Amino acid sequence: MASLLTDISQVDGGCRSENLLSKAMKMVMRPSGARITVMGVGGGGRNAIRNLIAGGISRSVRLVVIDTDIGSDLERYS
Repeated sequence: MASLLTDISQVDGGCRSENLLSKAMKMVMRPSGARITVMGVGGGGRNAIRNLIAGGISRSVRLVVIDTDIGSDLERYS
């Protein structure tokens, strides 16, 4: 199984979720699928997670979210 490790806390503003979605879709097209791990999720990162889930990515890949913010409610997104 392919693996994509993305630290979206280090990516700038507007293209963050688009880049993550683009990489995820390319990996989903591989026969073996993908496991996507998103680390360092903060306020902007939550939008990327929402976009991935809204795009249906969680039906074909395993989306693992590691939230480094204290008091986050990301469990409802994964």
